[in-house]
Amino acid sequence: VRSINSGVSSGGADRPRLTRTELWTKDVIEYLQYVLDELLQNEFHHSMPHGRDQPPQTLLGGFVQQKGIESMQVTPDGEEPSLHFKWLYMVRIVRWHYSEGLLLPSHIVEWVLHQLQ
Repeated sequence: VRSINSGVSSGGADRPRLTRTELWTKDVIEYLQYVLDELLQNEFHHSMPHGRDQPPQTLLGGFVQQKGIESMQVTPDGEEPSLHFKWLYMVRIVRWHYSEGLLLPSHIVEWVLHQLQ
């Protein structure tokens, strides 16, 4: 049986975990930003000929309506997955890692709010 008072403060033992969590959260946010930028760029270019006067919310309508990962097609070997697939995959990763305590929610919320501005 281990003594509760082992000589190591919980703050000191948690610091490496917090640092890893901060770095992982930063990496996840950077990749989310990359995929989101690519999605918005593709949606904008696809809608240009007939959608110049549409507000951004309308241009993204098809993207926002994608609900499930099962609705996307599987790509053949050697081809890169679609941006929608990457986005929905990352959303699932974020949900999973959040539930496991591997992400800092405040950083994710801050990033999402920044995107909405």
